Amino acid sequence: MTHPVIRGFTVPQWLYGSIQIPYGKQNALKTGAFQNKTWFRMRLIGLSFTSDYVLDRSKASVTTLPTVHPTWSSDLLVDIGKSGHSDQNLVRSTLTNLCGTPRHDRQKWGANNMGRSYYLRKPYCLPRDEGLEIEVENKWIGDDGVGSIPPVTFIAKGFTKSGYPTMLAGKTDTLKINGGVSTMSSVDLFNNGKEEIHLYEFCFKGMDTIVVDSQQVLYGWKGDGVQLAYRVNPANPDATSFMPSAQLIPLGNLTPQDRCYDGGSESPLCYWFNQKHPVYLDPKQEITVHVANQSANDEAKLNICLFGELEVE
Repeated sequence: MTHPVIRGFTVPQWLYGSIQIPYGKQNALKTGAFQNKTWFRMRLIGLSFTSDYVLDRSKASVTTLPTVHPTWSSDLLVDIGKSGHSDQNLVRSTLTNLCGTPRHDRQKWGANNMGRSYYLRKPYCLPRDEGLEIEVENKWIGDDGVGSIPPVTFIAKGFTKSGYPTMLAGKTDTLKINGGVSTMSSVDLFNNGKEEIHLYEFCFKGMDTIVVDSQQVLYGWKGDGVQLAYRVNPANPDATSFMPSAQLIPLGNLTPQDRCYDGGSESPLCYWFNQKHPVYLDPKQEITVHVANQSANDEAKLNICLFGELEVE
């Protein structure tokens, strides 16, 4: 079976920001974080949320299985607004209510070290002599600050104009704990073929295994999908960026459909915009996010990612 040739041109885009909300206080995402700074309309797809929840192993019957749901999903009241319009939700809601069921469209359950995927609503056209630049950050911090994780991989699946399946792939070196950003080799992430490639799926490696002294293996559970952060962009600096934010984006925010053991409020939560009646962000417009922490004694950190497609056709 071959894929249909896609007419038109869209560019996927992810905008990212994170905020700290002290208990009993409220805070808002930095102004301009979710502003459309391009010349093109952006069709909104979703708004994903994660937090750096740390598992209390002393209370867990299985060291890699969360037994206590985090408070960030139920103690934070959120409202979403759009410049030039009223709030999307006029009454502040908890994330569990705002995002509703996590099982929207497609749901994949996986164990530690499983790959995580994001499907593009409309394939991205990668021209000949163009490639992808992939950066990865290991955000996991060990108790003693030492250790590493094995190399992680990224795969972009696509098809050519004539319908043949194509894949681009990259791999990092070994990543040190809290050791900065690693850039994948661009050799195998470059389209040096005779035809343009239509990319439809990005596959990220979500590595939870931590190796200490080449022997001891730990499972670094800091919330589902927040150990690694990625940034994916076209290698050509003149092309429109996928992820223009200065910070790398936690993997859970990039792949909110993929979950791990918990499958509920520890996993990424996502607010999905209506695709039957599309919501657009015009140039210079922005989405605002206000958060109030109603917890009695817990400060919360919230990672937020707005993702959609720039319509440049």
